[in-house]
Order: sequence, then C-alpha cells, then structure tokens
Amino acid sequence: LARPLLFSKDEKSELQGLPYLVAIDTSRSMLAADVRPNRWFAATNAVDRFLASAGTDRAGLISFAGVAYLNAPLSFDMNAIRTTLRYLDPELMNDAGSSLASAVDRAGRYFASNNVPQRILILVSDGEDLEGNLVPAARRWARDGLKICTVGVGTSAGARVPAGRFAGGAARSAKNTFGQEVVSRMN
Repeated sequence: LARPLLFSKDEKSELQGLPYLVAIDTSRSMLAADVRPNRWFAATNAVDRFLASAGTDRAGLISFAGVAYLNAPLSFDMNAIRTTLRYLDPELMNDAGSSLASAVDRAGRYFASNNVPQRILILVSDGEDLEGNLVPAARRWARDGLKICTVGVGTSAGARVPAGRFAGGAARSAKNTFGQEVVSRMN
C-alpha cells in the first residue's frame, strides 16, 4: 500500500465543457421597461441562471455599450463570473448607444489571441446597433471559426428609455437631439 503509484492525466476527460463568452448589452436602452421590471433585470437574471447550470464549461464575460470590455476571461469559476455580472450597471456606463460589432470584435480577438479552438459567443442584447457595422464584423470572425448565438431582450412594441438616475427628476425619459422621447424596440 505504501509503494509509489503513477497516475496519468487524461486531458480529454478533464476538459469536457465548451469555452464560450457571454456578451451582455449594458447600454441605457436595456433599462427600458417593456419586459418587467426592465430588460436589464430580465437579461442578467437569465444569464445568471444559465451560468449557475454551466457545469464543466469555461465561460467568460464581456460587457458592451459603445465599447466592449472583457470583464472576465474564460474560467471554470462560475461564481466569480456571476459576481462580476452583478456589479455591471447600465446607469454607470459612459458610452452612448450599443455597438454589437465591438462585442463581436472583442470576443474574436480574445479567442484568437488565446488560441481557443472552439469559439462561441452568446450575445445578449435588445439588438439596437447604433453603429450598423455588425454584419461585416460577424462575417470576418465567422471565417475564423467564431459561432455567434443571439438572445434578444425586449418587445417589438418597445418602451421609453429612462434618462437615468443622474438626470434629475423622477421617471424622466431620455430625449434625442430633436427633443423627442427615445423609444427602444427589440431588433
């Protein structure tokens, strides 16, 4: 019983899960209340439940509005990623609007620089892309092996975008440059 034993490491059985990045839209339009209580709460609650059931997957987290940020690299530690998700807040983002292309580009660059063979991006957004260059970015990274799965949050009827807690006043709506209330619809 006390003699030395040799154990071999079976890498195939240890890395059973998939590597994927979850990109979540942190633009102000995610605060619209066409989904109760609002899009942001519904999206983060769903992503949190998804990550809680991830098992042996390696997941990472990207937040994006005008610019995409890698908040958590690929990890087996789902509790750390879920904690990071809870600290994101659209009210605190300085970037205006959504740039879905920046999220796709950030995920593609991360996978390429880390030589990850399977490349999956789960994109959670209301789909409103203010830059409009998503398709070329998605095609470019698809040729490199990136698979993009989208999750839409919101309704086609839409709702007014709140001005934010720092705008003063209660329950005010954001206004565009023409003074009209901004209504966000899932695209």
